[in-house]
Amino acid sequence: MQRQTCSDPNAYFNEGSPQLMRTLFADTTSVRPVASGTGRYTRALVSALAARNTVICSPGCWHPEQAGGEAEGEVLNPPGYHRELNLTLAGNRPNITADAGFFPNYFMPPAWPYPAAVTLHDLSFLSHPQFYSRKMRSWYRHRLSHTLRNASFILTVSETSRQSIIRHTGFAADRILVHPPAPPLQLQSPVPVHEEPYLLYIGNLEPKKNFENMLLAFREVRKQRSVSLVLAGRLHGPAAWTRRIRRLIAGTAGVTYAGFVSEARMQDLLAFSSGLVLVSHIEGFGLPVMDALANEIPVLISQDAALQEVAGKWAVTADGTSAASITSGMMQLQERTSADLSGAGRAMAQRFGSEACISATERITRKLTHQKRAFHLLGEPSQHHAPDTHTAILAGIAYADVFGAGITRRKLHRSLSGVKLSFEAFSQALVELLAYRDDALSESNGLLRLRPVSGQPQPDQAEEAGRVRRRHARLLRLVMASPWVRGLYYSGGTAHGSGLDAQPDLDLLVVAAQNRSWLAYAWIRAVSLLAGRGSSVCANYVLAENAQQVHWQRDFYTAFQLLFLRKVSLKPGTKHIRSHNHWMKAHFPNARLPEESGAEKMPAKKGLLSRFNLLLMFFWSAVWKRAGLQSGTGGLLWDAHRIKLHTRDHRPQVKQAFAERMRRFGGLPAGSAAVSIRKKLS
Repeated sequence: MQRQTCSDPNAYFNEGSPQLMRTLFADTTSVRPVASGTGRYTRALVSALAARNTVICSPGCWHPEQAGGEAEGEVLNPPGYHRELNLTLAGNRPNITADAGFFPNYFMPPAWPYPAAVTLHDLSFLSHPQFYSRKMRSWYRHRLSHTLRNASFILTVSETSRQSIIRHTGFAADRILVHPPAPPLQLQSPVPVHEEPYLLYIGNLEPKKNFENMLLAFREVRKQRSVSLVLAGRLHGPAAWTRRIRRLIAGTAGVTYAGFVSEARMQDLLAFSSGLVLVSHIEGFGLPVMDALANEIPVLISQDAALQEVAGKWAVTADGTSAASITSGMMQLQERTSADLSGAGRAMAQRFGSEACISATERITRKLTHQKRAFHLLGEPSQHHAPDTHTAILAGIAYADVFGAGITRRKLHRSLSGVKLSFEAFSQALVELLAYRDDALSESNGLLRLRPVSGQPQPDQAEEAGRVRRRHARLLRLVMASPWVRGLYYSGGTAHGSGLDAQPDLDLLVVAAQNRSWLAYAWIRAVSLLAGRGSSVCANYVLAENAQQVHWQRDFYTAFQLLFLRKVSLKPGTKHIRSHNHWMKAHFPNARLPEESGAEKMPAKKGLLSRFNLLLMFFWSAVWKRAGLQSGTGGLLWDAHRIKLHTRDHRPQVKQAFAERMRRFGGLPAGSAAVSIRKKLS
């Protein structure tokens, strides 16, 4: 993966609560050596994202970090768009670690595990089906259906397109976000490109662009004016239509077909033109219109709503269905003066300039990654306002109580939130707190607890968890016998006696061999079924050896679960999961973590079993989706390398239960708790 790093790796963004710089994946396969509107949109979108985030792209694709990435003549050979999206990125096969993904060209990969924003430029294949083949319409409908089911947000480039998406798909209006597609071009030092005055068309030459009427209209203009028409773009359409347009171009005096041109050549053509003509039946935005008006070049457009939205009051408008109306518009175009367009440049720059693009993409990214904001036990961390030691100790005991369990001194020290101190200093502070809050806290059998409100002793669920583990020891040995299982940990209730899950089963975090996660999951399912009733294995997490970094949910809840996993068995060469998750230090400064190894590169496993692993993923994905379960919702998350199968996500429940306990027991003295406690004890 290619990476772009923000100049300040510790950058925070201040809306609501602070948030660390995000890592975003962006599909840039549409950026190619020949210029296109979608390619230009993608470059602008990804460049705006990279201004304030870390951006990664597929190997071989354009990346904003590349020097001269937009220069003329740069050799790019990106992978094919459909192959990259539907095969390479399916199930996150490259094992991309990101907070979210951006897909600027209508569709997203199957089984993409992270929140995704997908751009729909327009829905002309639904609103104007007569311009597209049946095969193309069928394929786009199929892929669009998948996108609409799985995308977190839909992006589009005009309010007109947004309303069309709502009308044709029923997608939630508040999840369709409009943003500027690209900053306007600034034309400088143009090189003369044509001998006589000419009108210019820029874009693909395809049926929806209304070419026949435009060429018929120009024939009439040519009879009255010494003016040419230059067509810059690829001829693209059904074979019969293409042959007819070629004959029409060849039979129309004054028409020059330039074909695909470089961006520099296109800018020169635009700078010297007498005006731009774009009388399409339908557009999503119309980048050439924006560029022309930004440089105060006259523009003729049709009555299409998106073109009208972009151009505002600055363009000449014709009825696209009438060649005579287009002829009249072309005449008016040549009569427009710079005074008629005074102020158009400022208007385009204000609406669509670089600052507007960066600001809009930042708002979109915040929405897309909003649920990524970490849950900190005592509020967001701050360099200047560390939590009070006594409050942190009380919070640690209260958090353990949420799970119906006590907590040892050593465990409490390791799991203090936001406070770094030696065990000796912690022990002294704990003694002070126990003496001061003996009404709320107790210590017995080596466990610290909150005193129950009813005065009744709390049940020790850790003992029941131990019985469950002993009963299933033989089952665990059978699970580890699989060559696809590299390691096992007790998690959840089995690790620390959770009061949230009272079922007598084994909660496990499983480490699988690389590209064998779904094979390992299938093995565990089979073992559990063969063991019969009364013996159950819950593989809450299955992570491939090369995907042990828990990236998406880096909150206190997840860090606490990882910190207190109980190792069952690790095969030789398999490193402990905590060595891959040093982000936990942000929550637990006192935690002892193994040497970091998350950056290790492992040779990719390929072959028949890897393909079968992927097929199993698609099989279970289909089964779960039919049951109403979907990756990325309700605590579930899966791709080719990782499976997270909590059908309930306890984070909201845990936060609420913890807050209730702190309101009940968290009444420390005003001001400095440490000073007040010591004064009382003295």
